[in-house]
Amino acid sequence: PEEVPKPEVQLLKGDFVAEAQTLLDPLLPQVTVLLAVATFFGDKEMQALVGAARKMVDCSFVVTFSQPLPENFVVDKDRHPKQRMAAAVRKANSKPGVAPKKTEDIHVENPENDPDGFTLVHQETMAVPWSESATCYIYKKIPLDAPASEENPAEEGAEEAGAGEAE
Repeated sequence: PEEVPKPEVQLLKGDFVAEAQTLLDPLLPQVTVLLAVATFFGDKEMQALVGAARKMVDCSFVVTFSQPLPENFVVDKDRHPKQRMAAAVRKANSKPGVAPKKTEDIHVENPENDPDGFTLVHQETMAVPWSESATCYIYKKIPLDAPASEENPAEEGAEEAGAGEAE
């Protein structure tokens, strides 16, 4: 609609890996949506993307095409549940001469998550001009100590990310 104020968009030309400090760092605390067509990104570019995302404010979004953010940067409060349970069972039952504990009596540690990480809120395969299709990943920066209402942002985050789309 005409009465809705449009956000300012600024396109910067340059090598975002080599010039991140001069081009991006001053802007990142104000950025709320970062879009990266990561089809041909290598490790250096993905790490630069993570470095930029770390400096973004809470409740901001990162949208990538073709490649997801590195797994160690993605917040997943249920990452590798079977492996975490197996480690907890081994630890709890490692004392010789002691009767084994039941699995329901064993405390399973929470997975490690990056405090600056982003949570995947939507993933979809889409038609794109440069290929038959590419996967689009939408992430939201949700503080690890966020209230329960923000803990499962899949539907809410996807709605917010698509709020600016024309109908």
